[in-house]
Amino acid sequence: MSFDKQTLTKDDAFFDDAGSTPTTVDGVGQMVFFKACYIRVYKTEDTTTAVKKYPTSDGEGRVERGTTLVFEGIGGKVKKG
Repeated sequence: MSFDKQTLTKDDAFFDDAGSTPTTVDGVGQMVFFKACYIRVYKTEDTTTAVKKYPTSDGEGRVERGTTLVFEGIGGKVKKG
């Protein structure tokens, strides 16, 4: 279970077909890219207590198996890659 937020490497055009917040991503080892999102990180088997929280920001990272991310924020964009 892990998620390590990195600096966003994509431009605004990359998010033209991205989904909006709120949204949830269950980890299977995929990359996720986000703009203007507040993130809560959970263990997939226990989504009642967040193990980590990130303030509203832009970024990207790999969502490992056993991790569930909840993205929120006004005007937030999320894209899996």
